[in-house]
Amino acid sequence: MTIAINKRKKYLSWVLLVVTGLIAVGAAIKARDAPARDVQQFEEEVATQLPLGTHRDAVKKWISARGYDQRFSKAEMQNSRGIVSCIEARVPKTYFWYGKGGIEIWFSFDDKHKLVSVLVRWSSLFW
Repeated sequence: MTIAINKRKKYLSWVLLVVTGLIAVGAAIKARDAPARDVQQFEEEVATQLPLGTHRDAVKKWISARGYDQRFSKAEMQNSRGIVSCIEARVPKTYFWYGKGGIEIWFSFDDKHKLVSVLVRWSSLFW
């Protein structure tokens, strides 16, 4: 009887150790491999290299130099924030937990083709 109890304790200890290890590995992967971290890095990179007021042509060159896919849109009239046109850059990314998707960077310009705002976000709904 005592042998059976000792075996159960031994197996239970191993099971608990394995489960704890799997949880720790899963948490480490999730922390390392998250869209939020990449979004923050892109926000910092854009803020330092393309400050507000940057001309539209400089933004296009910046996007092209990195090989990002891009789309353009142009409105006929200014909206309430003074935005006339936008450029969207897309960077495809695949994450272990989140699957396929990408980082979208929206650059908005005024009527003088100057950068007025930048939005960086993760999207799983990607092309």
